[in-house]
Amino acid sequence: MGDDKKDVAMDIANAKRRRGVARGSITRIETRIAQFEGKMKFTASDRLTIQRLQQKLESSSTEFKTLHLFVMEHVEDEARAAEQADLDDHENKVTELEDRFDQLCARFEDERASAPAAEPSVHLQRRVDDLMAEVKDI
Repeated sequence: MGDDKKDVAMDIANAKRRRGVARGSITRIETRIAQFEGKMKFTASDRLTIQRLQQKLESSSTEFKTLHLFVMEHVEDEARAAEQADLDDHENKVTELEDRFDQLCARFEDERASAPAAEPSVHLQRRVDDLMAEVKDI
């Protein structure tokens, strides 16, 4: 019986450590978001990076919650309030980061919409010139 309690205690400790790793990933994502927020102009690859970070946030958050639920199932009643507060903090942080991602995406779209139309390619311009010359000959 003592070994079972020891095993559960070890499983809880491991889950808490892995949950901490997921929390660390989310903290690093937050740092990357801040870097993008500080940029004056986005590049094409920035949009892809932002999308990847959004996916990573989602997977890290899911992992955190899965591990958290395992911990909640096995902790004593006295510790549940603190664990619930930890989950609430996590949910608030993830919601805030999702909002910041939305703002970055909106900024990216605004930049794209306000960008001047691309210059026609040389080949296209030559074709237009040829057509104009043909029209004049008619």
